[in-house]
Amino acid sequence: MAHFHRYNENMIDLDRIQSNLIEKCGLDPSVSLVVGVSGGADSVSLLDILIKLKWKVLAAHFDHHIRAESTCDAQFVRHLSAHYQVPFLHGEAEPGSLVNRAGLSLEAAAREARYRFLFHQAQKHEAQAVVVAHTADDQVETMLLHLLRGSGLDGLAAMNTRGMVDAWSKKIPLVRPMLDIWRSQVEAYCRKNHLQFVQDQTNQDITYLRNRLRLELIPMMEQINPQFKVGLQRLSTLIADDVNELDGLCEKTWPDLFKESGNGWIALNLPQISRLSAALQRRIIRKAWRQLKGELDDVDFETVERARRLIEKPTRSKRVQLSHGLWAKLEEQTLILFADESKLPLEDNYPYTKIDEQQVVVIPIPGKVELGNGWMITSELLENAPGKNWHCHDHFEAFLDADRFQHGLFVRTGRQGERFAPLGMNGKTQKLSDFFTNQKIPARLRGHLPLIANHDQIAWIPGYRTADFCRVTPASRKIIHLCLIRMNGNKK
Repeated sequence: MAHFHRYNENMIDLDRIQSNLIEKCGLDPSVSLVVGVSGGADSVSLLDILIKLKWKVLAAHFDHHIRAESTCDAQFVRHLSAHYQVPFLHGEAEPGSLVNRAGLSLEAAAREARYRFLFHQAQKHEAQAVVVAHTADDQVETMLLHLLRGSGLDGLAAMNTRGMVDAWSKKIPLVRPMLDIWRSQVEAYCRKNHLQFVQDQTNQDITYLRNRLRLELIPMMEQINPQFKVGLQRLSTLIADDVNELDGLCEKTWPDLFKESGNGWIALNLPQISRLSAALQRRIIRKAWRQLKGELDDVDFETVERARRLIEKPTRSKRVQLSHGLWAKLEEQTLILFADESKLPLEDNYPYTKIDEQQVVVIPIPGKVELGNGWMITSELLENAPGKNWHCHDHFEAFLDADRFQHGLFVRTGRQGERFAPLGMNGKTQKLSDFFTNQKIPARLRGHLPLIANHDQIAWIPGYRTADFCRVTPASRKIIHLCLIRMNGNKK
């Protein structure tokens, strides 16, 4: 059941923080915590409170090198850690490395780098959680940011007291024990306990939307309703309860939807996700996004809907650009979210080659050619026995009229604009790309498929079709028999 606290200037109740840490955050006082300490009032108060409550802490600070004074902030936290006699963990980004990162704003890139550092330290030091000092004001500001960006329910629910972010760690939670503490209470705590902290001058820069909300919009709304922030906090908590219910359904459904994942990509079962309600589809897409990119702070409603519309009404290209460098695409019975298409794996059920696009490899007859990835082409020369039925048992073998290849037979990959005359079309040609499309061959695999050809004409696409021009006829005298074989000795 949700509990709401009045917005007031009261001092922070340490017993409430202790209760939050144990009951809401699910933490054990005997196991260490990595605490994110920026040097600001919120994180300094959190560190002081944890020390007073006798928690085992490691103070971690990440220098983004975005502001000129950031090195001084790091030095302040180092001295603060020494004062409290707790370990100091320091990390930093290369100067300028966070600017213009693909698909990420500077703020998002800085947050991503900071959290990756914090979770790396938590894993390295076997900490039970990463603890950060987000307050109720941060909750309200985040909710308003998401509202203005057109967020769904997740954005309006804002932040959780305890949560798992798979992109950073599948085992270590991120916890926020001060989400029901107001910034005014933090400031009062600092005054009473004579705590020193650093001031980030960029917090007064209204070119940042969050600062503009805090300095202009929220004070204006409080003139209309002094309890404006409390009302938003209450709404956020209620929405979070609803979101948790939906998340429970999502977790039950996920095992049937998840297919596989790798570095920068995740594949989902398309028929299964197509049958879900719109609400659950959104949750599945957001869960997949979270696994790839971390938190969902900058993901708006329209981004999620682009992926969902692709499921409902696929475009001709069967792909759509989302945001933050991610794409969604459909392949056969699969929905794939990915950042870099070149990192998607080539599927084992398709024959493919690592032959360079400018390279051709001669096929010896008889003999074999290894394609370099577990597949090979074998060849033999046969005499045409009159009346014999030269019928292929499957598309992984081919019988070709040898007289059509006076200048040799080669393995190569496709060329731009190339055409193909499949057997059964009476010599008519079609674009090779159209043939691939009709055969439902994923676009990312097409440049890797081995083609058997003479200099200018495709004779056979192994696994699919032979060409009309080299078909065996009663007049054929010699026949080339080709087989596409896996290195374990079996076809297909």
